[in-house]
Amino acid sequence: VYSVRFNSDDKSIVSASADGSIRIWNVANGAEVKKMVVPRDQQEPVTPVSDAIFSPSDELIATAVSDGTVHLWNVASGQLVRTIGKPGEAIYRVLFSKSGTRLLACGHAGTLTVHNVADGAAVFTTKLPSVAYSAHYAPGGASVAAACANGMSYLIPIPQGAQ
Repeated sequence: VYSVRFNSDDKSIVSASADGSIRIWNVANGAEVKKMVVPRDQQEPVTPVSDAIFSPSDELIATAVSDGTVHLWNVASGQLVRTIGKPGEAIYRVLFSKSGTRLLACGHAGTLTVHNVADGAAVFTTKLPSVAYSAHYAPGGASVAAACANGMSYLIPIPQGAQ
């Protein structure tokens, strides 16, 4: 398991795993509530998932996938809603904005991208000087801090229309 995150009421946890699964767990009893599996390329036996997070409304889960894509899942049905991006370098971290309308993704290519959740469109992209392992929105959403493999952290201002 690479990642675990609580939902907004702390009653569920989502986990992201090397076996390509995303699982929702009941915190009270530890039971698995739902399991989703990333669709895989016929040539790859497994597509690892490095991160998973609930949207602020708890209606969606976003996952960061090793094939360079981001997946959005419907929590209630467990169905894949949308795949964002094209296969390429691994995505390591995904994070919803406080409003839940934007989704931040970063990864091995050193690219940090903010997507519109409604249609998956990229509304802001910047290239960092190194692999981006993690990123987090500032409380107001006007900037993002990114942690990179070169030992540096970067503060990236997010344009008003992409917040």
